[in-house]
Amino acid sequence: MVSGDDSKARTLDFIFENQEKPGTIQVPKLIDKLSKIQEIVYYSGRYLMNKPYVDTGRYHSDIQKHCTLVLTGLSKGSTVAELKISDCTNSLIEDESSVGERTINVVGELVESIQNDGDLLTQAAELITDIQYRKKISRALYDIWPPNEDSGIRLRLGEKPPLKLDPKNREKIVPLFKHIEDGHEGKIQGPVVKIDVGRKDRRGSIQVWTPNGKINCQFEPDMIDQIKNNVGVVVEVKGPAEFDIEGNLKSIRDISIIEPKSDMLLDRVELDGEFVLLKRPLSITLEMDIVSKTWHIDNDEFRIFVVGKDWNDAIREFYDEFSYLVYHYSQMGDWQLSQSSIELKKKMFDILE
Repeated sequence: MVSGDDSKARTLDFIFENQEKPGTIQVPKLIDKLSKIQEIVYYSGRYLMNKPYVDTGRYHSDIQKHCTLVLTGLSKGSTVAELKISDCTNSLIEDESSVGERTINVVGELVESIQNDGDLLTQAAELITDIQYRKKISRALYDIWPPNEDSGIRLRLGEKPPLKLDPKNREKIVPLFKHIEDGHEGKIQGPVVKIDVGRKDRRGSIQVWTPNGKINCQFEPDMIDQIKNNVGVVVEVKGPAEFDIEGNLKSIRDISIIEPKSDMLLDRVELDGEFVLLKRPLSITLEMDIVSKTWHIDNDEFRIFVVGKDWNDAIREFYDEFSYLVYHYSQMGDWQLSQSSIELKKKMFDILE
């Protein structure tokens, strides 16, 4: 928690007010509002730290360190509660703001854009360039924005006067998360699990595995030679895309760029049926054996090598093997392990939250 006049310029306060029954606030509503505000700040911080977008799992410890909110000003019978961001420390680099301070600025500028009469879609896109982050943060802002005058929220950024969130502006937020215009460039990365090469007079398509499911990508006949040998290869694909009403990428309708990648980075793994974010990405190499028609996944760091009859089977085997190592090392004391195993154990638990 931050205190003192020097830090006031770098604090973020949300003030809740109940006009219908002054002096009261329902606990479920309070918990919901607080969790949404924390979500806004966490995802803003994650975006600013250049972390890949993931919609499931737990928050990285470094993001928790910089972007956790603390409740202040509470006392018996409180009608006003203030939230302050935990990291408002000075950056070690001269003239560069801390992650916490930059997070405050992003949230504040987005709110001010919503309150003003300018081109919100353009302003929001300039402020948060990543579509998925912009959609996630905007959706959470919509959820906390008061729908009427009965319950208000005021936002104070540092030493600026409190800014009351106007219920009339709530619906302006909807286009930020409800729709991404078809044709906007999309980008995905993953192994090619299927190819339909098409014909000279018919477009072809590939299917790319991603953590959000398999994505179909179409291409023109003149790209056949560039694409036809990519089964089992990790690629990055860009091109005009189609999105669902929630802004999730459904397909790439015309591949403009396809580039092979030497490996694939996993920023989460499945443990006990739940996806868990990793503190840093895990690199895996992929290979498809054309003769045996099997998929191979290899990770040198943790000495994991698995084989599957198809991609889904192989990635499942990889998750299972990683889960086994986590369980195995959690049950073993260092005195039971060799020096190399102790080092491997430390690496494994350092990468997990």
